[in-house]
Amino acid sequence: MLLLSALLSAGSLPMQGQKQECYGNRDGGIHQVWKGEDGKVYIDTSSDAMSIHEITHVKQSLESGGLKFSEGGKLLNAGSRLSPREGRYEVISQMEVDAYRMQYSFDRSFPGYARSLNDINVHSVGNIGNGMIYEEIRDYSEYLKIQEHISR
Repeated sequence: MLLLSALLSAGSLPMQGQKQECYGNRDGGIHQVWKGEDGKVYIDTSSDAMSIHEITHVKQSLESGGLKFSEGGKLLNAGSRLSPREGRYEVISQMEVDAYRMQYSFDRSFPGYARSLNDINVHSVGNIGNGMIYEEIRDYSEYLKIQEHISR
């Protein structure tokens, strides 16, 4: 997890006086940021690219007012704080798209089809895991497709 230490020491992620910790490598596709009962923030990833993805979410949250966690301790997408009227689905989608683009920029990995950064969008992210991973993004993608069809 030298990557996080490098980003923190470079000043890329202002930590607002909080003690932040980063632990280890997770196999099995579990990638998350969570807060333990000890008050420490943990980032579980399986690769440097996924570390960049999860660190992007930390940065997004800090820029959107701070780290917020679910009752289960998982980092909430900063867009989840918004109502649908305030653009909840658009913001949630864009934050995940941005994180996957950062990941792809590092090693060209993406859990879907992408030949370029432009291929990583609300539709391709919404389709990850046949649409079962990011259900809100999948639904927003379907909504956009319907709106595009209506406007034709």
